Amino acid sequence: MKLKYLFPLFIVTLALMASCDEEDAVTLLQEIQVSSSYVAIPEGGGDATITVTSKDSWTAEKVLIWKNDTTVQDSIKWLTISSTRGSAGEAELTFSAPSTLNGRTAEVLIHSSGKTQRINIIQGLPKIEEATVADVNAGPDGKTFRVTGVCTAIANTQYGNWYLTDETGTLYVYGTLDAKGGKQNFLSWGLEVGDEVTVQGPKLTYGSTIELVDVTVISINKSLIKVDSVENKVLPIEGGEFTAYLTCKG
Repeated sequence: MKLKYLFPLFIVTLALMASCDEEDAVTLLQEIQVSSSYVAIPEGGGDATITVTSKDSWTAEKVLIWKNDTTVQDSIKWLTISSTRGSAGEAELTFSAPSTLNGRTAEVLIHSSGKTQRINIIQGLPKIEEATVADVNAGPDGKTFRVTGVCTAIANTQYGNWYLTDETGTLYVYGTLDAKGGKQNFLSWGLEVGDEVTVQGPKLTYGSTIELVDVTVISINKSLIKVDSVENKVLPIEGGEFTAYLTCKG
């Protein structure tokens, strides 16, 4: 190969090396480093360990990332961290979780000297099953379902306890998270009886009541008709008329 071809090749190689060095400089923090920023835990349960190297003391917290990309501190009870704080030097940090019926994710933030290192946690492959109320009733506790139905009654406007009905039955929703994942802020959704709602959350059987707990709202399709009142809630067995007074909101 002639020298005039070797020189441009040498320049390109140097440029690529410089690009890699610049990328490493951006992604690696001097104050705190980890052996891996991605942790995978088996779906059947288990643990995984990384090494934390810090120039100063550090703390760790579990967080969730919501639909609007906001970070919300959360206990994330399914994920256990061997330690939430440490001193300067090198230390091992172990993440563990029990088996799960659904894939799930979380994030751990490690703070030190004003800098933050993010650790992405994944267990299994997150998969949310589209379901009817009948599917939820027949499914196992702990499994997350996504259900679409009509809000037919609201029992509590602080926590967001209400009833969702589709063509297969009625389901009790116990707790509704707001857009940032917060609790006790149900009124922020403006949900009314008659609205069509899609929610997802884990199933729980409380006594004889089947519930979806602390659901995330996926979408709300507002009803254009509001039932103000009815004259006779129960029709006689021999038949008769049912009178309802409606308001058109459209």
